[in-house]
Amino acid sequence: MKSYELPESNIYHLAGSSEGTQVKFFSDGKWFKQDLNGYEGETEYIVSCLLSCSNISDYVTYERCMINGKSGCVSENFLRENETFITFERLHFSYTGQHMLDVVMIYSDIRERIEYVKKFIKKNTNLDISACLSKIFSVDALTLNYDRHFNNLGIIYDSEKNVFREAPVFDNGAGLLSNVSKFPVFRSIEENSENIAGQPICANLDLQAYYAGITLQIDYEMFENLYIQTLKPSRALLVLKYQLQQKRKIFPDLKKISLK
Repeated sequence: MKSYELPESNIYHLAGSSEGTQVKFFSDGKWFKQDLNGYEGETEYIVSCLLSCSNISDYVTYERCMINGKSGCVSENFLRENETFITFERLHFSYTGQHMLDVVMIYSDIRERIEYVKKFIKKNTNLDISACLSKIFSVDALTLNYDRHFNNLGIIYDSEKNVFREAPVFDNGAGLLSNVSKFPVFRSIEENSENIAGQPICANLDLQAYYAGITLQIDYEMFENLYIQTLKPSRALLVLKYQLQQKRKIFPDLKKISLK
């Protein structure tokens, strides 16, 4: 595991989520995130390993590391020259003067909430984010990432070409029960998973993924051979193995589907 010493001048100041403010650094085209509530960096790494064995190709790869003596993770900047990441919340507020969550929650039907988000983004960026939401919400359901919200969902804007594109799947660190204060290790995985309350469309992550349309497929054999058998045992890996067993019928085997 690499160790980095980064100056405070490289700290990127950003308002935190409901989980608090995670210390982030930007240096030499890379993002560095220190663990905040548990083992977020390891979770980011393991989820990116899983996605390397899936049908999702547009995702951020994370590596575990030490940052100024604290554990965390590092990833390459996914923005190209002249590009900016714009959150759904920022885009929505700039056009309507209202918080997206406040408007979305007016609708009682989950499908209507998702449809509102899709129509808003389509109208103002000409992007169809149906596949994007499907990918992200599927990954969140599998990994128990309850901290997805409209401030880490977004699109990418190219100021030179005046066009938008989808953002890759990233920021998965709240998954796999990484917050040890909220999901203590003395409770079983099953008990902790029952206490998950998701965002931003529905508290039930499975329903959120279902109504967005589940398209995630996993090469279970590849993940087993490349990672499960080689990674050091940890709670994060144990949670993912549990989820893969529980959700196997929901997230089909990529290899079996490709052989049909």
